[in-house]
Amino acid sequence: MAKVVRFHELGGPEVLRLEEITFEDPAPGELRLKVGAIGLNRREVVYRSGGFGAPNKYPAALSGQSPQHNASVTSVV
Repeated sequence: MAKVVRFHELGGPEVLRLEEITFEDPAPGELRLKVGAIGLNRREVVYRSGGFGAPNKYPAALSGQSPQHNASVTSVV
């Protein structure tokens, strides 16, 4: 299980939820990068409160976190 901070609606810090989720293994030609820490700044406050409009779908994650999990999956170049 991985932990991720997500929100299911716009609002203040009270809408943030620490959730445990599972994710699939990377597909062939992809790799997983473990994210040990992320930096948060004013952009996350504006995003969470709707300053950039509503996210395309919920739950939404803060910057630096993949919407589905706390590890990034990318293609191998």
